[in-house]
Amino acid sequence: MPPSSTPKQRRRTPKSCLNCRRRKLKCDRQHPCSRCKERSERCVFAEGQEVGDASPEANDQSRCTTSRESVNLTTNGSKKPSEIVETTQKKIEFYGWKTFLELVRSKKPDYKANPKFRCLERNNARISVPLPEEILAFFPPYFVSKALVEQYLDTTNELFPIFYRPELENYLMALQVSGLYSIPSDGILLLLCIINHVLEAIDLPLEARNYFASIDYKPSDLSEMITNAVDGYVSNMKQCENVGNITKIQYFIAQALYNMKKRMRGVNIALCQSINLSIRVTPIYQLDNVSNEVNTDLWLTICEIDAMEHIFKSRNCWVQRDVFGRLQPRRNFFSDEKTFQYHTLLGKLLNCGLDIQKAVHTSTVQEYLGKLNDFDVDLSLILTSIESLFFGVCDSANIFRYDFLRLIFWAIRKNLYQCFLTVEHEKLPEPNQIFEKLAIACIQACRITTSSYENFIRFDLLRIASLESITCLLILPFCQERGFRLPNDCIEMVYNVKNINSIIQNEEHVREGVEYMLDFILSTMESNPSKYLDMESDHFSDDPLKFFSDMFSIPPSFFFFQHQP
Repeated sequence: MPPSSTPKQRRRTPKSCLNCRRRKLKCDRQHPCSRCKERSERCVFAEGQEVGDASPEANDQSRCTTSRESVNLTTNGSKKPSEIVETTQKKIEFYGWKTFLELVRSKKPDYKANPKFRCLERNNARISVPLPEEILAFFPPYFVSKALVEQYLDTTNELFPIFYRPELENYLMALQVSGLYSIPSDGILLLLCIINHVLEAIDLPLEARNYFASIDYKPSDLSEMITNAVDGYVSNMKQCENVGNITKIQYFIAQALYNMKKRMRGVNIALCQSINLSIRVTPIYQLDNVSNEVNTDLWLTICEIDAMEHIFKSRNCWVQRDVFGRLQPRRNFFSDEKTFQYHTLLGKLLNCGLDIQKAVHTSTVQEYLGKLNDFDVDLSLILTSIESLFFGVCDSANIFRYDFLRLIFWAIRKNLYQCFLTVEHEKLPEPNQIFEKLAIACIQACRITTSSYENFIRFDLLRIASLESITCLLILPFCQERGFRLPNDCIEMVYNVKNINSIIQNEEHVREGVEYMLDFILSTMESNPSKYLDMESDHFSDDPLKFFSDMFSIPPSFFFFQHQP
C-alpha cells in the first residue's frame, strides 16, 4: 500500500494591508486604505496579491484588487484611454451601500481640494448681506418680540428643534442693548421667521395681545406682510448658493412645519426646499456614523416632519424610510435627558408607522395579515416605554409630549387596521376583532384631542389633532356597521370636536366644510337626521365624503370602498 501523501496546505492571502495588520485594526481594503491615507503612510498589501498565482482564490483576489483600483481611478478622474479599454474587459466587483458610503467618505478631502465642488464650510456660512429697510420696519417692539420668540422656544422648538436657543437669546440681548441694527442679517431673518409663525397661533402671549389691542391692529395682518416680504427676500437669496445656507435651511424647516400643522391640502413645498438645500450642504448619506456634521440635528427634524406628513395626511415621503431609520438622535442635540428620550421614542414610532404604510402598499391581504401580530407587538412595546418615561410628570411640556406621542401611537394603530375597511369579510380570519381594534384606536385618538385640547392650543398643534379626530370619527360609523358597538359618549365626542373646530382660525369655506362633515358624522350616529341635510349651500351639494377627500387631498378609496369619486 503506497504511503499517503499529505495534501498541500494552501496559504490564505491576507486581504488587509500590512499597517492595519500590524496595528490589529480593521482595514477597509481600499487601495490605499482610509487609515493609511489619514496617516499619510504608504499602504502596502501582502506580497501574495502582487505575485501571480494560478489558484482560484488568488484569481478572485486579483479580480477584486483590480476592480477596486479601477473604481478609485474612475473616481479620481485619472484614467487613460488604454486603461478604460482594459477595465471594460475585466470583471467588476459589486459594491454594496455600505461600501459606497466608505468610498464617498474617503473622497471628501479630494472634493474640498477640487474647486469644482462646493466647500462645506463655505456652504454653512451665515448671511452677510444687509436686509432691506422695509423688512426691518415690520419688527414689533422689543418686549413683544421677546415674548413671541420665548413662547416659540418653549413650545414648538421643544418638540421640533429648529433654532438654537443660545443663539436667539444673544440676538434678543443685542436687540435690547444696542437696537435692531446691531443684529446680523441672519439673526433678523430668523427672529422675523419665528415672530411670523407665533402671530398666527391661537394663544398669543399677554404682551402681544395687549400691544395689538392698543394699536387696533390684527396679528394676522402683520403676519401676512412679514410673510410676503421675507419670502421675497429668501427667493432672491436663492441666487447666492454659497451664502446663508444654514439660515435658509432653518427658515424652510420652520415653514415646512407650519404647512404640516396648518395647511390641510397641497404639497409641502417648503419641506422639499429644505431637503434640497440640506443635501447640498451635508448629503444625508454622509450622516451615517458621523458625529460632527453641522446640520445632522436639522436633518433629524426634517425627517420627523416628513414622516408625520405621511402618517397624518397620507402624503408621499420625500426622504426614504431606510435613510430616516439610520438617523438616530444623539444626546448632545438636546438640553436634557427627557427631551432626548422623547425624540428617541418619537423616532421609533415614526419608523413603525412608515413600515406599516409601506406594508399596506406592497403586500397582499394574506401577507399583510401575517405581519399584523409583529406590528402589534412593536407598537405595544413602544407604548409601554412611553408610559414608563412620562410616569408622574407634572410640567406642561412633558405632559404635552406624553399626549402627543400617544396621539401619534393611536393614529399609527388606526392606520394599521384602516385598510381592512376595503377588504371583503370572507378574506379576513377574524373581522369582528379587527374592526374592534380599529374602532378603539379611533376613539382613543379622539379622546386625547378633546381632553387635552388646551395643551394642543398652547403648542400650536390643535389643527393637526382636529384633522386626525375628524378622520377617526368618519371611520367609526363603518365600524358600527360591521358589528362594533359604539360607546355612549360618541355623540358627545363629536360635539366636542365641533367646539374645537370653532376655535381654529380656518378660512370661511374650510370652516363651513369641516362643520358640514361633522354634521354628516352626527347624522350617521343619531336616530334623527342631522341638520346637515337641510343646509342650503352651493359649496356642499356633492357627496360629503368626496368633499372631505377634496378638501384634504385624500382619495375616498383610502377610507371607504362604498364611495368612489
